[in-house]
Amino acid sequence: MIDRLRPFAINGLRVLLVDRGVLFVDFFIATGVAFLIQLFVWSAVYGAHEEIHGFTLEKLLYYCAFTIYLSRLNNCYDLVQEISEDIIEGRLETQLARPVNYIGQKFAAYLGGGVLYAIPVLILCVVYWLNNPAALSRTSTGLVGYGLLIIGFLLAGTALSFCIGIILGILTFWLMQADFVLASLTTITAFLGGAIIPPSYWPEFIRPLMAFNPFQYFIAAPASLIISGDMHAGAVALGVAMLYILLFMFVIKAMWRRAINTYTGGGG
Repeated sequence: MIDRLRPFAINGLRVLLVDRGVLFVDFFIATGVAFLIQLFVWSAVYGAHEEIHGFTLEKLLYYCAFTIYLSRLNNCYDLVQEISEDIIEGRLETQLARPVNYIGQKFAAYLGGGVLYAIPVLILCVVYWLNNPAALSRTSTGLVGYGLLIIGFLLAGTALSFCIGIILGILTFWLMQADFVLASLTTITAFLGGAIIPPSYWPEFIRPLMAFNPFQYFIAAPASLIISGDMHAGAVALGVAMLYILLFMFVIKAMWRRAINTYTGGGG
């Protein structure tokens, strides 16, 4: 199975490497402009040596940088668009005829493309640790556990965002067009994922939604773990993310079976 999926993963990576315009926009313009906006806004809000909701200005800017790159790493916009085009343009039959499961094909390509976006996250981790050595555990066991949690979050976040993308893509079977879903996806991910502001900054009445929605487990939760080093909270959040993945797997299975039974092909 791994040998069959490997070409799809490699192809997903090659698409990004060949399209250098996408790399330039994603790695420098999109992320750079977003970070500069956050820098200007939060520099005006914070005073000297001020701490708000447990964040100093320095930690909040690191949080913003992490969430920006994690949003790019776990961006399922293209995935939803690809699935909707396969359905609408009647290309699904040729995809289903392959010896590899259709959803498996998409996951391998999604994972392959995500490898490239994981590099800036890991580099930013090293930069943060060099400037904040106190964030690291002093024991070897603590360091190993901390590292495993971060890797676990990167993998679980990719799987969780993929599940959300598959569910939204399958909706095209009934919506016929994915324009509304795609238009809403970026905004919903930014707000519920905690990329705009950390969940702790929201009013009390909305914090449960911000703390337990699935989007924040692949954006805000890993960023908070890296910055705070709170392994207990990180382990709990990772466990909840895994539960969401299992839940969405059952939802995808049920939706996919019903969608295929009603699919007529020939352009939807």
